[in-house]
Amino acid sequence: MRKMYFAMCLCLCTIVYAAAQTGQITIVPNPQVTLLIEVHKNANAQKLSLPGFRVQIIQDGSREEIRKQKSVLLQKFPGVRVYEVYEQPFFKLRAGDFTNRFEAYKLLSDLKSVFPLSFIVPDKINPAEL
Repeated sequence: MRKMYFAMCLCLCTIVYAAAQTGQITIVPNPQVTLLIEVHKNANAQKLSLPGFRVQIIQDGSREEIRKQKSVLLQKFPGVRVYEVYEQPFFKLRAGDFTNRFEAYKLLSDLKSVFPLSFIVPDKINPAEL
């Protein structure tokens, strides 16, 4: 009886396994979705930024004052990349793209003679310009 039960189970498992279907699934992507993914990739590639540091020169409520200080900065230090940032309610003038504080400190020590209130701040930097 036991052998017969085992043989029946074995036959049943064999039949179930033999009847199972193997197939392929073909996914056809929507061309609009593919286009949207490409647009998203291109937009992200253009906005590439890294966490880093900049030297903040001045913070003021007046855009005109920021622009005056920017012109002074560019006259005294022509090779420095300068950024005007607006974080409500202040306009801020920042300089440089540095991956660590030590590199930013080099610029800060040069700027302290002209802009004594400048300091290092964490910011998103442009790696393409490094």
